[in-house]
Amino acid sequence: MGLLKKLFGTSSAKELKAIKPLVDKIEALDGEYSKLTDEQLKAKTPEFKERIQNGESLDDILPEAFATCREAAWRVLGMKPYRVQLIGGIILLVTSQKGVQGAPAPAGAAAGMGSGKAPARGGRGPVEKRAVLRGVTGKYSGQSFDLLKGKVVIGRDPATCNIVFDKNTPGISGRHCQVVYDPNEDCFIITDLGSSYGTFLGNGKKLTANVAEKLSTGDTFYLCDNANRFVVSKE
Repeated sequence: MGLLKKLFGTSSAKELKAIKPLVDKIEALDGEYSKLTDEQLKAKTPEFKERIQNGESLDDILPEAFATCREAAWRVLGMKPYRVQLIGGIILLVTSQKGVQGAPAPAGAAAGMGSGKAPARGGRGPVEKRAVLRGVTGKYSGQSFDLLKGKVVIGRDPATCNIVFDKNTPGISGRHCQVVYDPNEDCFIITDLGSSYGTFLGNGKKLTANVAEKLSTGDTFYLCDNANRFVVSKE
């Protein structure tokens, strides 16, 4: 508390007391939001925008907006913010709103999820983004692979695969699936290569062998089960 007083003044205890119920609401939504498909989670973006337009305040949607971003972070990054991080995020939001007119609101964080658009960088102009495949869970968690260099094949065969799993990895075939980026359509394309245990989209849909499926930035997929999940994105 001493540090918080130095940072935020003697009123910090009152602010924390007001913030904790919000964090309780965010954490209470965890079970509900974890059951949403990727598409349902992305649909929160237009929902929040519509609710704001219909008269709800940013405070009204704050718990849901934070819960949405929290679940998105888990699916894309494999990390879920702890309680203290949620408190810190709300404090930063509050202080930014106090200090800057028109500062970002919690809805903005949720509204940007799944859109594939990064916040504007004032005075720098557009920044070219790379199309990448990134590991979310398993052996390649946190590692990125540049899809602009060509297709990426995932499997156990070191001679034909770019992302190679150990030969004894359960549920992974020699040539399991491949991912490419189509710059003309600005989309990602995934194809199961006849794997034994299947390739699944984030919503649980099993891909038909050798039939291409389009993905958008932020979409996830996994091989056999959630132990080996990947995400396609623009970074």
